[in-house]
Formats: sequence, structure tokens, C-alpha cells
Amino acid sequence: MAVLNAATVWFLGVSRSGLDIRQSCEQGNGLRFDEAWNEAHYSESQSFFPLHAKCSATVDLVPAWVNPAVVTLVLLAGACLCVAFCLEARDHRASGAPASL
Repeated sequence: MAVLNAATVWFLGVSRSGLDIRQSCEQGNGLRFDEAWNEAHYSESQSFFPLHAKCSATVDLVPAWVNPAVVTLVLLAGACLCVAFCLEARDHRASGAPASL
């Protein structure tokens, strides 16, 4: 569930900016799009993580909670997987069966 929730939050962050950042800034949100800043920092808005869709140096269309939520949910999924493996190993040793990993 944590992995699915992380994917959902990531998708919400991606979809928040739309396909065209300029159009999302100016028409969708009524913000000023800084062309010079965008040209200098274009690669930031094209990465898969962390998500950014910046209109200028101070305005990001991706909500501030998206990136920390994705990290937290991925770590939670990893922790759940580790606990599941540890519990399975403990039960396997308690049953006296030979190890077969």
C-alpha cells in the first residue's frame, strides 16, 4: 500500500504542473512566468525526483508536501518489507525447518 500511495502522490505532483509550465503558471494560476530563470534552471523541472514545476525562483506549482511524502512512503514500504522478511526468518527458524533462502 505504501508503494501505491507513493506512486499516487508522485503522480499528483506531476499532474499539478500540467504539460506546459508556462501555460500552467500564467493561465491556470495567474502567476508570472520568468523565462530567464526557467532557461537557466530547465533541467530541475525535467527530473523524475525531486519534483519541481517552477514559475520563478520563488513559485513552485508542485505542493511542498509532495516530495517529503514520496520519500516517507518509500521508506515506510522498505521498513515493512524488512519487518516481513525478519518475521518470516524468525518463524522459519522456530519451526526447525532447514534454511532455504
